[in-house]
Amino acid sequence: MILARDNYTKVTKPRKGETLKVTKGLIIYREKFQDYQLDVLKVLKSLVNNNTIPADWRNEIKVENKDYKTKMLKFGGFIEKEYKNSGSEVLEETLVFD
Repeated sequence: MILARDNYTKVTKPRKGETLKVTKGLIIYREKFQDYQLDVLKVLKSLVNNNTIPADWRNEIKVENKDYKTKMLKFGGFIEKEYKNSGSEVLEETLVFD
């Protein structure tokens, strides 16, 4: 998704003094986490100690495929930030959608 946004911005780069007007958007809704995301949540949940996720959690992610590992580390970093802001509910394995 990020690449699509970056490419769109490059193609439609506004002229000097103009602002980019986005007229369309895309919302992706998933009923459940993907398998690699569930694996990351399980690892992070097992490492939580005194309501903090240790800084070396990345060493616990052991995967051969580099692309898969990159996705896992990005998701884990996102969850780590959310955990600091929102607490332990971000480690739940079910998605809640209002």
